[in-house]
Amino acid sequence: MHTLLTILIASTLAAPEVLKTTYRFEQAAHNHLVAGSSPAERTITSSWWWIRATVTGYSPHDAIDSGHASTQDTKTATMRDWRTHPYGIAADPRILPYGTYIQVPGYLEKSEPNTAWMVDDTGGRMRQSWRRGIVHIDVRFKTEASARKFGRKTVDILVDTSEMTAAQKRRLAPYKTGEL
Repeated sequence: MHTLLTILIASTLAAPEVLKTTYRFEQAAHNHLVAGSSPAERTITSSWWWIRATVTGYSPHDAIDSGHASTQDTKTATMRDWRTHPYGIAADPRILPYGTYIQVPGYLEKSEPNTAWMVDDTGGRMRQSWRRGIVHIDVRFKTEASARKFGRKTVDILVDTSEMTAAQKRRLAPYKTGEL
């Protein structure tokens, strides 16, 4: 049985264009990612882990945070312009490094089903939660209303660990609830 997962790869160099690469998961003995024959697809021998996390919606347009220095410019922590990349994930980079792809149940599932989004931002709440032993991510929305509608949830998220170091995987391992 194959499950499709679209990896959203948005280049800051390609401004408003959003590049998508589709990968196919094959449930094999080693649970590894197997790519198809398209030139844009490639084989990755890594695990996608299910991780228990607190997930909150946020928007750069949030009236509550609009006075905060971090919302005064249009850049994420990785210097991506959120006007051309309105969707993404903020996390504590000590536990979920920048560039990590994450699929979050309920996040844009109607418009972008089976899409994993890149960690490209951070925030104080995520870092505070990690100090208390909680994996916490924020999912970015275009509007404050959408972010508030998403709210706050504790769910299992799907994390691509292929680019993580062994030390990063060890920090994340206690929160692992399974593998794909």
